[in-house]
Amino acid sequence: EIEFVTGSDEIVVDEGSQPEHGGEAHGQSGNGSFIVDLHGENGTIKIGDLTITIEGGKATVDGTASVNGVDLSNVGAVLGADGKWTVSYDYALKGSQTHGADGTATDATLTGELPITVTDATGMASGFIKVDVHDDVPVVTQQAKGEPTETDADTADSTLSGSFEISFGADGAADAPLSIGGDTGTKEGNKTTFDVDGGKLVVTDNGDGNYSYEYQPSDPNKSFGDKHFTITATDKDGDSTAVEITVKQDFK
Repeated sequence: EIEFVTGSDEIVVDEGSQPEHGGEAHGQSGNGSFIVDLHGENGTIKIGDLTITIEGGKATVDGTASVNGVDLSNVGAVLGADGKWTVSYDYALKGSQTHGADGTATDATLTGELPITVTDATGMASGFIKVDVHDDVPVVTQQAKGEPTETDADTADSTLSGSFEISFGADGAADAPLSIGGDTGTKEGNKTTFDVDGGKLVVTDNGDGNYSYEYQPSDPNKSFGDKHFTITATDKDGDSTAVEITVKQDFK
């Protein structure tokens, strides 16, 4: 009878440095192992599409094993003094993965399995390595920071422009990454213009997640109190974060 003992039977990787789960950070690579006892017989150990052939006390490896962008490498089997085989492997996430939309079952984590099948002349045993890939999400690295607006007619503390910063993480920015109330605005070059309460908000993409904005009131000579706008920043697989902008114009 084959004895099959899992060791590091679960692989957990974070897609990037901004995991959606927000808890303990995991890397993008690591290693694991499990133990197989063939009781001195020849046999095969399959991990996904990878096969380890055990014959005459020696192990040969052929094929590959991968799921959800996580590849196994440096797979080998070593016969111990107790007659049991220790199968070891390295693993690494080979790039960002497409998770589900917000609120779906695959939003925060993609879960897959690498099936393990151990066979010898008299029997078979099976198991699996569970593989979890945590999603990366955009984060606001600098909240909107307004800049005082000064004009000849303005002697008070108006704020019509400012800046903010977004890190879109491993997935990168969506094709139209910014929106207000579901509206992705009108894009021209590196500027996106939104129709908002009392005028237009022009957001300029300065590169590397750095944005500046300017509110253009429909009546530039009219005072108004605080106006609040929420800009939603979205990455390529649909995760989002929000930036709150406040503008005002006060003439004395």
